[in-house]
Amino acid sequence: MDGCDFKLADVCGATIADRTVEVKSVDGRRKITAVGGGVTMNNPTAAAITHVLNNNKNFPLLIQLKIC
Repeated sequence: MDGCDFKLADVCGATIADRTVEVKSVDGRRKITAVGGGVTMNNPTAAAITHVLNNNKNFPLLIQLKIC
């Protein structure tokens, strides 16, 4: 896809940032706001809920209860 190539250094820097970081694609056509992993992992409850909801096949009880 055009406009979806980002510099590896920019992507890696965004993952360790303690705030949001703006990252531009190599050709300059796309700009994203990335959130560092530390921002989300500082809230372990939200991280756990997101993990369960996005991996519901690994949690059969939730499927039986029709929560996901």
